[in-house]
Amino acid sequence: MLLERTEISAEDFQLAVGESLGWSRIPSTWFEVSRQGDTFSFHGRGWGHGVGLCQKGAAAMAAQGPHHARNLAQYFPGAEAADESTGRAWQSFAGDGFVLESLDAGDAAFLPDLNRVRAEATERSGLHAAAPFTVRAFASTPAFRQATVRAGLDRGLHRRELDRYAALAHVGRRQLLAGTMRHEFLHALVEREAGPRAPLWLREGLVEAWGETGGARTPSARPTLTIDGINAALAHSTSDDESEAAHRTAAWYAAQLLTRYGRAQVLDWLRSDVPASVVAALGKR
Repeated sequence: MLLERTEISAEDFQLAVGESLGWSRIPSTWFEVSRQGDTFSFHGRGWGHGVGLCQKGAAAMAAQGPHHARNLAQYFPGAEAADESTGRAWQSFAGDGFVLESLDAGDAAFLPDLNRVRAEATERSGLHAAAPFTVRAFASTPAFRQATVRAGLDRGLHRRELDRYAALAHVGRRQLLAGTMRHEFLHALVEREAGPRAPLWLREGLVEAWGETGGARTPSARPTLTIDGINAALAHSTSDDESEAAHRTAAWYAAQLLTRYGRAQVLDWLRSDVPASVVAALGKR
């Protein structure tokens, strides 16, 4: 468009109007201008740049159900969802409280095991998720790194956590599937329930305490690491051993809370915060 004989793009014009008169004046770059005397009328539609995906429209469609194929067809006709490195289409398999996505149709054979540990995670924690989780099985750790731009081997990430990025068949053969996926389901349940003030040691500790079988990872005696020390080690551990010790200690403190105050009270604190007096008493006993 021309403004005082100067050509200006619709994006720049919308930006200038938004900064001067408010962003709701011209919400989209999809508009036409007509002049009537000294008055200019803008007729348009949409919100944003007017090209490709509409965030508000996509959000409204997503609220009707997680059907990404429908959303893709609406905004990008002819496009297909596929793995970037192989070009193969992701397949979805419905589980109880989760959806498994994989490039390998054979991974559907793991649904019974995943259903069992998903139910165990809810039974142990008492937490229920309103919406299903998505479990995406990558073929390998390098494939995970490429798809998510995450290293997957950050310093302080203890060895057991790496198994969740491997192929399900590989984890299954190593008999790690139940423990690994129970741990991850518990993480997902706890993080969905946790309030903004929920401390890191409590979130990690509850996952560890509920995920254990036989209590092998929890110290039998009072640990020497303080709660402040746990938080520091969990956030910035410098070795696998330090991270492992921090997780074990967090599990010990979380188990103490569960024993003394009960699961219902601890879940209330997960949604808000653990009172300072409780933390102080926990550190002294």
